[in-house]
Amino acid sequence: MTLTSYIHEGISVTILTLSILFTRNVYIVGATYFLLLLAGDKEHMGFINPAITFAMAVSGSITSRSVLYYWIAQFVGALLGLQIYVSMTRS
Repeated sequence: MTLTSYIHEGISVTILTLSILFTRNVYIVGATYFLLLLAGDKEHMGFINPAITFAMAVSGSITSRSVLYYWIAQFVGALLGLQIYVSMTRS
């Protein structure tokens, strides 16, 4: 995996987090998830969900080192999304 894969993962999680926090609508969140998966290519994998990342590691599709990097990217992306949401909704 390349650095761009992890950056793509972090940005995708940021967008998904914002979709969840701003809309709280399961259909919009699902559509956002789907579009984020379509936006990636084969190199960027697009797991977005730590459970999917874990399942891919168990199946042998990715290395344990990649799992760690993906989880870090997902965590940072979620925190960034939360920070953006808080800064935009704070009055």
